[in-house]
Amino acid sequence: MKCDLVQRHMGALVDGELDPATQIEFERHIEACADCQELVELDRVIRHELRARAQTTVTPSSLEERVRLALQQAPAEQRRAPIVTISPVPLKQAVPMVAAAAALFMVVGSVGVTDDANVTSASMLEDVVQLHSSQLPSDVAEPEPTQVARYFRGKVAFPVRPARFDRQDARLVGARVSNVREERAAALFYEVQGRRVTVVVFPSRAGAIAGAPVRFGNHDLFYGSARGYSVPVRHQDGLTYAFTGDMDRESLMRLAASARVSP
Repeated sequence: MKCDLVQRHMGALVDGELDPATQIEFERHIEACADCQELVELDRVIRHELRARAQTTVTPSSLEERVRLALQQAPAEQRRAPIVTISPVPLKQAVPMVAAAAALFMVVGSVGVTDDANVTSASMLEDVVQLHSSQLPSDVAEPEPTQVARYFRGKVAFPVRPARFDRQDARLVGARVSNVREERAAALFYEVQGRRVTVVVFPSRAGAIAGAPVRFGNHDLFYGSARGYSVPVRHQDGLTYAFTGDMDRESLMRLAASARVSP
């Protein structure tokens, strides 16, 4: 059995949804594979925290009335404006948005938020998501890590070290120079299980997500979202690594937490 097969069915494996024979076969592979053991444990931690928080989340009884009043007071043109939601909640408190909570975030975005940290975060996340969704072509003909690092020399004011993943179904497929807010940034394009993932690297002074991070191993992980895309974020060595892509939030969080971005 190959590692990519285990990783492709990680959710079903951790949730015990595989048939008994397949489950036993997967467990035998995991017992002999340190990389898969680490990924399975990380997946279990993330799923446990998300589910535990979901079971204890309580929606205030006054929320519906506050949402209704805020929508009535907001100008019509603002109610139609694109919404960017910021979730400065650490991973241990991050849960799937219930309808009422999502509505509240939309109202906050519609009537305007003046907090500088939230505005900065929104702008940063919007730039990252825009870069991914625009599907711009790569500027690097040979998307090999050393070639990519060499390409960015002199183009950005920091060394670019492409994120590396142990999983066999993740591969670097391109890169290009871009911008996040007023900062030059490096956009790194990947394919993971056949889906597009973009990792944007830029100086941390360009923006950070407010709120306390959650600790995974030696890494702090933040979380935000924009235009329906999840954006896990890591800060390391003065640089921000923002991950987004055509994957669900849980998968992106696991990918961001397991990425190696050091030399």
